[in-house]
Amino acid sequence: MFAALKSGKIAGYYDAIVLAEDELERGLEQGRLVQDTRLRDALRTLRRPDGDGGPGQEYVLPSEAPSLDFPIPSLVEDAEYAVESAVLGEADVVRLQRRLDTLERRLLTLELRLPTRVYRKVSRTAKRALRRGSTADFE
Repeated sequence: MFAALKSGKIAGYYDAIVLAEDELERGLEQGRLVQDTRLRDALRTLRRPDGDGGPGQEYVLPSEAPSLDFPIPSLVEDAEYAVESAVLGEADVVRLQRRLDTLERRLLTLELRLPTRVYRKVSRTAKRALRRGSTADFE
């Protein structure tokens, strides 16, 4: 995201990750998506009432801010969060395993090439030494 911001392509970045209204509705209906408005609601609470804070001062300072109250999650919400966290953790493990497999294959390739390279190097050196030795016999 930061690279997109620096390169001036942030609009394209957001277009790629933001859902269209129909996709959102379908996801909500199918239970694949949930609408979490906690951040939006918190930002609305922290916004200056007059909206007249000037650039970079649209929100109240922490010392002026009202306390934010978030609802305590239900047991079902806690369980859903735990499942989601486990799935994300499992995805990390799978990605890590793939990276390790790739690294092992690369290492094996290098290990298999090393004896061949050493053999060729030693062979060339030995042939040169033998040629020098055989030309020295003729002199």
